[in-house]
This record gives sequence, C-alpha cells and structure tokens, in this order.
Amino acid sequence: MSAHMTENKKNLIIGGLIVLGLVVAIIILFSMIKDKAVVVPEVEPETNGEVSEVVPPKTVVPVKNPVVKDSYSKALAEYSQNGRRIQFNESCQATPFLSTFANGTTIMLDNRSSQDRTIRIGTKTYNVSAYSYELAKLSVATSPTTYYVDCDSQQNPATIIVQ
Repeated sequence: MSAHMTENKKNLIIGGLIVLGLVVAIIILFSMIKDKAVVVPEVEPETNGEVSEVVPPKTVVPVKNPVVKDSYSKALAEYSQNGRRIQFNESCQATPFLSTFANGTTIMLDNRSSQDRTIRIGTKTYNVSAYSYELAKLSVATSPTTYYVDCDSQQNPATIIVQ
C-alpha cells in the first residue's frame, strides 16, 4: 500500500503543479492586458420615435501639424504661379538661388529629393519629407531682412530677402 500511496502523492503533486502553472499563466496574461485600453462601442439608447441629442464619441486624435496642406499638385500650381516656390533637388541645391518676398508672404519649400530634408530659414527649421513640401511664412520685424537658407549640411544654397 505504500507504493500505491506514493503514486497518488506523485499524481497529486503533478496535478497541483499543472494547476499552479495555469494560474500563473492566467495572472501573467491578465497583467499584460490590463494596461491596454479597451474600446467599447457606444450604443445608442432606444428613442421610441423621439428625437434625442446625439453625443459624438470622445476621441482624442493627436495633431502633428495643425496646418492642413493642399495636394502637391494644387500647391505646386498656386506657389509656382506666384513665384513663391523654392525647390530643393537631390543635392540640396535650390532653385531659384535668390528670391525676394514681401513681409508676411507664405512660400513653398519643395523637396524633390528621395531623402527627407531639414531646411533652416533664420531660426526656423522645417522638416520636409521626401518628395513633399512644407509652407513657410516669412515675417520679419525690420525690413529688408536677408536669410541664408540651409538644407541639411549644405549652407546657403538659397538666399531670401524679405522686404
């Protein structure tokens, strides 16, 4: 009977270890998902034909850049037509090299490179994605003011005079 008792103890210990392992796995799984946000869809209450106020769901959307940009083709047409576009090529060279604008003018910084570019005008920095553009508003306290524009490590590929 001693051998039978030992076998029951082994089975009991093995069963206990299996249960303990499952409990630990469930605790670990629960701790991993408890910090995740759970999205519960809002259900509209029954109105029985009555009109009720619709409350939109509360959603927080991070805003990267509050300025809404036009499509590239629309911006290209607008800023090229008025001579307010500076284009940067693969080697960060600018066209045109020298530009003069009125104070308060918004210009297009047009990156025609396959690489993202960092363009600096005075103390302002613009991160322009590959084959994209950013808009820069030129405002100065005293005019005329001359800016030497930098593109990545290239210094002065363009000059801007604000009058």
